[in-house]
Amino acid sequence: HFHEYHRSIPSENQFRQFEQYQKHIESQRNMPALKPTPGAQATSGPMANGESAVSATRKVIPGHSHDHSASLVPSRPPQFLVHPQSIAAKAGETVVFTCKTTGVPPPTLEWCRVDGTPIETGGKFKIEHGSAGDSKLIIEKVDANDANTYAAIARNSGGTFQSRFMLNVLQARPPDAPEFIGKFQSTTVYEGDSVKLFCRASGDKVTYKWFKDNEEIGNTPPYRIENKGNETTLYIENATLAEGGWYRCDAINKFGTTALNGRVVVQSRQKLGPAHREQVTLRKVDRRMAR
Repeated sequence: HFHEYHRSIPSENQFRQFEQYQKHIESQRNMPALKPTPGAQATSGPMANGESAVSATRKVIPGHSHDHSASLVPSRPPQFLVHPQSIAAKAGETVVFTCKTTGVPPPTLEWCRVDGTPIETGGKFKIEHGSAGDSKLIIEKVDANDANTYAAIARNSGGTFQSRFMLNVLQARPPDAPEFIGKFQSTTVYEGDSVKLFCRASGDKVTYKWFKDNEEIGNTPPYRIENKGNETTLYIENATLAEGGWYRCDAINKFGTTALNGRVVVQSRQKLGPAHREQVTLRKVDRRMAR
């Protein structure tokens, strides 16, 4: 947080120096300079430790002498009891910044961007002020344009105090076609064996289709398909030579289709014994087809 406050400069004959001092400080912060109250002069009383914690405003009634009509009104510079906290939010979310101030007289509170541009209720912005010095800045459906440094500014006759905070907007990852996170392996079996091909894909509302040699297959013997959530399994019972070939699983959602290919080799038990099982290097193809 960035905090600072203004203290009045003692002695009425230094009023102009006080005004120049204010303008200098405000120019350093890129914030508007405070304007003195007409007919008022600022004084300050030092504490035992040398710091000025409480000031007083002397109000002068026109047509009367300073000595007989002046009254001292104690004042205390604003102070933040609760500072607004920086927030990192996802695009589209609503964020709420809160703060609470104290001071004598009760300070006014203003929300602004770091360049000094004030924020008012309207559109996606909403400001709520409570009766106990608390205030809220609400920004609805934030986007990249809202990412900025902001400030809460408290003012009274005792000075100005500001607290800065940041809003960081995280851009959501754009939706995409499904991505396989569990893949079946190409395999070699003998006639009469059972085969299990398993797939799992990430993505929103994924559906599946199975193909053999580019022709769609369904729940008809010797095939059986089970779909559970984002998983699918193709079972081949009592495989024959006819079930050998290339199999493909398509994972589909509204953003696209991802295809996984693998080969099933079915060997005849009459030609080859278990000790002479054919060793086949099979390709695994992971192919993405965007709609």
